Amino acid sequence: MRRLSPWVLTGCAVASTMTLGCERAAPPAAVAPIGAVAAPAAEAEPAPAPDAAAPERLGEIASDDIDESSGLAASLRHPGTWWTCNDSGNKPRLYRFDATGAVVQALDIAGATHRDWESLASFEVEGRPMLLIADVGDNTRKRLDTALHLLPEPTVEVDRAEVAVSIRVRFADGPRDCEAVAVDASDP
Repeated sequence: MRRLSPWVLTGCAVASTMTLGCERAAPPAAVAPIGAVAAPAAEAEPAPAPDAAAPERLGEIASDDIDESSGLAASLRHPGTWWTCNDSGNKPRLYRFDATGAVVQALDIAGATHRDWESLASFEVEGRPMLLIADVGDNTRKRLDTALHLLPEPTVEVDRAEVAVSIRVRFADGPRDCEAVAVDASDP
């Protein structure tokens, strides 16, 4: 079996002018000469992206089973549909919905627990569509480890899929509340 080459990036993700999963840190204090009193640094607002369009509401997921959609990934096997998952406290299940917001598939995920699923990603490995489920949420910052679950995207409308690989993730500087992930599937 070939080693997976995609790099999984966790942490802050930026899409257009919306920032997901990041806490804005205060700017570093200016260094003043000894004896001088430094004025507090003004916190500047970030400049908007030059080509960012105003957000547009495209629809709503029409399902009572999805009470807090937490991740979103385009289906690579079924164009015009997207995968989503519920946030914490739910069954390990993905939902695929179409452009009208109708759920067209509910997929139970075997081999994964659902502590706090926060993000999804779709990508290809050697031409095979894959899904990544990021069980990385930690609002209270108490989780010692989190998990990334990878599975082949189902080819047909089945109701169950098995995780192929789970990667345990522990942040070196302690628990973090990670709200988004992305995958760079380019072959280095």
